[in-house]
Amino acid sequence: MRIFCVVVLLLSPLFFYAQPLSKGAKISLVTCDPGGEIYALHGHSAIRVQDPLSGMDLICNWGVFDPGDSELDFSISFAKGQMDYLLDLQSYSSFKMLYELEQRGMRELVLNLTMDQKQRIWQRILENYEPENRAYRYDFFFANCATLIRDLIIEILGDELQLYQHPESNQLSFRNLIDENLAFQPWSDFGIDLSLGAKTDQIVSNNEIMFLPLKMEEIFENSEYSGMSLVSEKNVLLDYPEARSTPSFLTKPATIFWIMLLMGAAILFFQWERAAKIFDALYFTILGIAGVLVLFLWFGTEHTTTDQNFNLFWANPVHFILPLLLIFRKSRHYFNRFFLFLALFYFGFILFWFFLPQDLNGAARPLILLIALRYYYWFRQTKSDRVAN
Repeated sequence: MRIFCVVVLLLSPLFFYAQPLSKGAKISLVTCDPGGEIYALHGHSAIRVQDPLSGMDLICNWGVFDPGDSELDFSISFAKGQMDYLLDLQSYSSFKMLYELEQRGMRELVLNLTMDQKQRIWQRILENYEPENRAYRYDFFFANCATLIRDLIIEILGDELQLYQHPESNQLSFRNLIDENLAFQPWSDFGIDLSLGAKTDQIVSNNEIMFLPLKMEEIFENSEYSGMSLVSEKNVLLDYPEARSTPSFLTKPATIFWIMLLMGAAILFFQWERAAKIFDALYFTILGIAGVLVLFLWFGTEHTTTDQNFNLFWANPVHFILPLLLIFRKSRHYFNRFFLFLALFYFGFILFWFFLPQDLNGAARPLILLIALRYYYWFRQTKSDRVAN
């Protein structure tokens, strides 16, 4: 008897969910404001299903992931673009509590749907919740918590859905759009711009812009279906002021990098050879490591927007040559003309910056100028070595 009761308790949620929705049921788009963590910078989307007859009040959340057996497993999967996210059905109260703790605003748009449409959306969600269907391969731009909801609503409503044309669609790129929120975390912005390739600079369509939860909320709120508003009511579920602060000028990457450029120039003009060796050994080793990272993201992962990355021109493993030549000094003179070529190349890189097919982060300019100056320094140093040999 006890075994029977346990089985009933385990299976009862499945039977509960499988029941048809009643006439008073509501389906809503829930949008959560951005948070302070990098994974929360762009907000979050979910679907809320309410049925007063059965007492059901659920959040359908496509933003859940399995961290794996360890943090290392998670980090490797995420870096390689092999991260699977899951659909989770959770109570509205527990979902809301999390955003109360984080003090993030939350709103819902109750969709103006027929009973048949509500039932079809609910049935599709239940099918998606089956164990074999719950997981999907996450892609920040093309398969995330917002895009899956977008695709579901468009599929169910069909051609009679007239989506509002967002004023930023067909005007901005993916990079422009994510920069709006990354402005509050300039170091994250620099790292992401270093990692993402030229595909990120393609102009987004009206459908594509809905990869951002707040843009999708704005589009849904102003869209129509069969001549009527797609949204029957809008409710503020949590209301908090924006808590994100603008970073100090002195802590921004561009500020730090311009200071580094001045230091590199000082070493160039004052001929501090020992300081030059220490500075360049560290600087060019870091550049080489950054180049390995760019190459790995381009060729070693399943990410869809990290290939065709023109940052590889300046963040390049070729820079490992210089630290090695600081160790094997006798071979330096063979690279004299190579150093001159690299110095001229990077000066030219800055001159033709705006003609590049990729929008590079502006903070990289002093870094590239510094590369040119330091290679010019080693061209001058090895010129005398070359004459002596």
